[in-house]
Amino acid sequence: MGGEGSIRAMQVSLKNNRNLLRKFSPLRAREKYLKAYKIKLKETKKPTEAQLAQLRQKLMLERKREIRLTIIVFVIAIVIVGGVAWWIIQNSIGFWM
Repeated sequence: MGGEGSIRAMQVSLKNNRNLLRKFSPLRAREKYLKAYKIKLKETKKPTEAQLAQLRQKLMLERKREIRLTIIVFVIAIVIVGGVAWWIIQNSIGFWM
């Protein structure tokens, strides 16, 4: 009969997909391991508002420095490229005359 091979392939595909859903995720496997050996994870302390403000200020300063550096590098690159282009144009004009 026609189509038996494709129907069988569909059945195998559905079976494989169903089997994939039953597998443990790495997170579940880790939780199971920790429960079996009764290992407790360290709980991290949450930062205070003052620490968050200090960190935010530090990050803002770093970001400003990065922006300044990027602008300076960009301006220097433009000046160098412009100078080279000007030099090439000046030399090529003298060459053709």
